[in-house]
Amino acid sequence: MPFGINNPLNPNNTGRIVRRTNKRVKKASKDTAREVRELFNQIPRQRVDAETGIPITNSVLPDNHYFFNKGVRYEYLLDARVLESISDRIDAILRENYLETTGTRPPADWFMYAAVDDGSLTGVTQAVSNLSNQVENYPNTVESVTSTPAYIDRVAFIQARVFEDMRGLTESMRADLTGTLSRGMDAGQSPLTIARDISKRTGVGESRARRIARTEINNAHRRSVWAEDQDANERLGISTGMLHYSALSPTTRKTHAARHGNVYTRQEVADWYAVDANAINCKCGQSSVLLNENGQPTNQKLID
Repeated sequence: MPFGINNPLNPNNTGRIVRRTNKRVKKASKDTAREVRELFNQIPRQRVDAETGIPITNSVLPDNHYFFNKGVRYEYLLDARVLESISDRIDAILRENYLETTGTRPPADWFMYAAVDDGSLTGVTQAVSNLSNQVENYPNTVESVTSTPAYIDRVAFIQARVFEDMRGLTESMRADLTGTLSRGMDAGQSPLTIARDISKRTGVGESRARRIARTEINNAHRRSVWAEDQDANERLGISTGMLHYSALSPTTRKTHAARHGNVYTRQEVADWYAVDANAINCKCGQSSVLLNENGQPTNQKLID
């Protein structure tokens, strides 16, 4: 395999970063579900007869009695103003748990910023190791690359994008959770049913957050590899191609697996990732390979 790649299931060496970030996302989801359920439990309610609307005074009936007696429904005592305040509180809960902020921007050590930073660093480390083993007296080091304004700006750009993605996610989750509550209460569903629906909807949000994390961590990794490849071509006057290696896992898309072991130009790689959602959830990567004057890899054994 190309230098620096030691796991065909995780060729970008970002698995540890993804797992750590997913653990943090899972905590955000769990905390959100718990806090929204607590918020919901503060809403006054009463059991009523489904046909007459007359309150049922038998307090012995459990909250899940709705499942067993269709003649019973719940009446929730709230109005549009209260529902709006609940929506605002849900937004605050999501900001605190997913964005780690009550303001407009997350802190500098936000877990998603750290994930993108680590993905970029892993890409630089892999690219420098790879090129150093192919180019004699390769001048760059990991430290020299990560201190450049170009690297810092690139990481900042990806961090800004991941914030916009995550902020869009929390706004979508806010609407979803508010709608789940309002529809459930309007239908007179039991508290147990609504609580379960809250957990289901936060689970959907968690899956989307995981997808954003994996996408952007691996995107940050690839961008570092591409940038180092471009710099080597421009500064050293060498010619390289980008060897595509797919993550050899059951979830790998056929169109991604078909590129495994093929060499492309850097522009061809960028163009491919720009279409058909190829970048979403992708664990594939690229590695620089030195080309001769005929545009062929100098190390065919590496390709094989």
